[in-house]
Amino acid sequence: MAADHVNPFDINCGKPAGRKEGWEDLVAWDGDLYDPFFQGDVSFASSWNDLHVPESVASDYPSAPPSVGDGSFYEYPLSPLSFSSSITSGPVFPLSSPLDFRNDRVQSGSFDPSNPLAFQPQALENLGGWADQSNEQELEHARAIPIPRSNPRSTASSFVFSSPVSDRPRIVEPLPEANNERAIRIPHKGPRSRASSINSPSTPSFGWVQYQVNNSNNRLVPFGSGSNGSRRQRGRTKGLNPDQRKSAALMRVVKACSNCRRRKERCDPGIPCKACIEHYRGNLVNHPCRERSLADLSTVFLSERLGWHPTARTPEFFLFPSDFTVSDYTLTIPINLGFGPSLQRPVQIVHPSDMSRLVHEHIVYDWPPRSTSGRLCHNAVFPAVLSDTSTLSQNLDQHLSLLVTSHFKAFPLYCSPLRVLRDVYILYRSLPSSSGRILHQALKLLVLVHIGGDTTVAASDPTVASIIACANLPADTTPTPCFIRAQLGAVMPILAQELMRDVLSQLERLALSRKCTEWPVVLATLVVLLMSVESVQYHAAKMPYHSRYDTNPAPLKERTKCQEMDEQGVEALLNFYKACYGGCHSRLRENWEGEGSSFQPTRETKSEDRFVNSMRAAIRNSNSGGYLREREDVSLEDVTDMNCFFDRLLAKLLLLRT
Repeated sequence: MAADHVNPFDINCGKPAGRKEGWEDLVAWDGDLYDPFFQGDVSFASSWNDLHVPESVASDYPSAPPSVGDGSFYEYPLSPLSFSSSITSGPVFPLSSPLDFRNDRVQSGSFDPSNPLAFQPQALENLGGWADQSNEQELEHARAIPIPRSNPRSTASSFVFSSPVSDRPRIVEPLPEANNERAIRIPHKGPRSRASSINSPSTPSFGWVQYQVNNSNNRLVPFGSGSNGSRRQRGRTKGLNPDQRKSAALMRVVKACSNCRRRKERCDPGIPCKACIEHYRGNLVNHPCRERSLADLSTVFLSERLGWHPTARTPEFFLFPSDFTVSDYTLTIPINLGFGPSLQRPVQIVHPSDMSRLVHEHIVYDWPPRSTSGRLCHNAVFPAVLSDTSTLSQNLDQHLSLLVTSHFKAFPLYCSPLRVLRDVYILYRSLPSSSGRILHQALKLLVLVHIGGDTTVAASDPTVASIIACANLPADTTPTPCFIRAQLGAVMPILAQELMRDVLSQLERLALSRKCTEWPVVLATLVVLLMSVESVQYHAAKMPYHSRYDTNPAPLKERTKCQEMDEQGVEALLNFYKACYGGCHSRLRENWEGEGSSFQPTRETKSEDRFVNSMRAAIRNSNSGGYLREREDVSLEDVTDMNCFFDRLLAKLLLLRT
């Protein structure tokens, strides 16, 4: 009877065949699986000698592929792989299994895992030789055997095993490709096919649908259903209104400023433009828009062609062709400039050879203005000239400061329903000298342009009376200082330009800070500036005082052109103010309820707040009958009343739409 074939790898063959071991012996009933090999049971190893291995299993079962079966399996030379520790200098060593079956004691005796002779340390150190083999031919070895590469499965299929183990399906791993220097591996960088994702059925889902108004029929349509899809249309979608057409036409003329072109931002006709104000803020004075600052508007508001000031003339102009002489001695006389105390200046007496030349024809206008035409008057000329004009500008500036600080109550104010100059002056007197300097300069400018031509001498002064008596002038007439007035006309425009530039420069720096606490001062300064421009336009519309002696008077067309330039300058100034303090300006509206209708100024209230409340009350009182609306719509194309020049620009400021 043939012996039973026993699988040497079966863990159930450790006991003799006479005693059958059940599955209960492998279970530890405390909940864990009991394995005698892993639990350290040495009785399993001691029963190795009792096993009967058939010859068919011991001899027929191959331990290596048939292609290497001719030689000794243990003596086949191998070179270390790329991941071996001896990659460069390691010698050729035979392939061997970690289980050293060449040791007789291990094969004949029991398999003891704790025995150091059961394993080969050399094989464990070179796992690469055991796990992976190189298919390159070892030609340098004497017993090297070439391995066929065409069909690696052909040799394995020629062997037939008689053991039952050979009937099991074997998994033959394909040999790795031989290293070839010509082989080029092209990485697959193309995108993965999305056919599977496209063909796969999509799961129905719900989402929000955004609607928009169709401008053609005013109906709601899904967003993106139009011809342009979900893209935003570029350019204009509808026509421009009249204001936008006017601005677009002006932009074609003035072009965008260099700052906006450099930053690629949208520009506007303002000087400075709103984009530069928002970008540079207080540093705009160092980066002027269109290479111009706000102070450059002074040349527009105070143009020489307007004729708002006395014309500079010499005595020769009036006394030609007769001769005249000037006295060597000087006398100090009082000179009145509109209102307030007189200006004391030294003069010299003029003695013409023809005394009839001391009578002039003057064009005089009434104040307050009543008609558009002046009346012709014959006045005697006071025969005196200023002896020294080198310090005249400084003396005039000091005199204007005196009039503003101490005698401003006598200012010849234009009587209108809009009473705001009094509130401005109260604010000026309540501010400290550092904060009120801009208002001080603005008030000086207003006085200069408003009363600059009202130069007289007091006939009651003894010195003046003696000069009149020596010149044999009629006693019943008040002589006019035409020679002195002409000398003042030479320095007044220069002083006015300096004051205007100073005020505009301070206003620009103050407004660019965009501090709400500075808004009342900015508003008050702007009110005084616009009143000065109104006064300049009023004086420019009048006939010159000595127009009878002008051989080439300025034509009316020239004055009209200057007025148009004034309008553009005022518009630029208002746009600058709106860009800086458009939000604060809303406090002047009649329906503004920020402070409550029952708010009353107290001593604890700041002077700026009292000024704003007074301005709001003045606007409400003057606009009750539509006065401001009427003044805002006044045009200067056809002047029928000299009163049209006043409160016109103030109405544009106070009713400014922000």
